[in-house]
Amino acid sequence: MQALEVIGVRNCGRMAGTTQASMSGNTTPGYVADITGDYAVDLADFVMMSSQWLDSPGDPSTDIAPPPDGDGVVNIDDLILLAENWLWGI
Repeated sequence: MQALEVIGVRNCGRMAGTTQASMSGNTTPGYVADITGDYAVDLADFVMMSSQWLDSPGDPSTDIAPPPDGDGVVNIDDLILLAENWLWGI
């Protein structure tokens, strides 16, 4: 149930400092794993994560675990969070 821990997290992660960061839709489980910003966790998010695998996060960052700001590298922790939210929004 790690994905449920993101409920209530605001103004952090890849949207930190933007006007979208504190929108109510951004605090739902799954949103943190929506790397492409299309309100769905799907193959497009996985492809983006795979392009940054075992590297420093790119733009947009796929370093999503541990919430809220990641750990500076795209690794198995990020993939697990993506998998836990797989097909969110679809």
